[in-house]
Amino acid sequence: MSQKNPPTLKPTQLITRYLQTHIALLRLEMQENLTKALIITFEILVLLLVVFFFYIFANITLALWLNTLFPQSYMGFGIVALLQLFIWALTWLFRGSIRAIFEKAMLKKLKELPEQNYNEDEEEDD
Repeated sequence: MSQKNPPTLKPTQLITRYLQTHIALLRLEMQENLTKALIITFEILVLLLVVFFFYIFANITLALWLNTLFPQSYMGFGIVALLQLFIWALTWLFRGSIRAIFEKAMLKKLKELPEQNYNEDEEEDD
């Protein structure tokens, strides 16, 4: 019985195959990361939409309830509008602090991503 030996490859062919495999692996990793980013973006948009509708309906409910407490039917909506103006003014005044908080949170999350991928690779090797 004769066994066929695999053909020996030249070093340039080995390097070419290695590079092709590496490029394919990078492409798959990029697709995975892009897919994760799109899913997170979609989840955030849905969450923002739900929060927006809750916010609107909560304000309308508050305004209608305040209307029952005052003789004029527009007073409740005026009070809610002033409350919203006050919240906007506070947000505007502290926008630097708010931005810094969000930047810290985003940087922390971005620093965790490579560690997660590295840990997943180690688990696959075991």
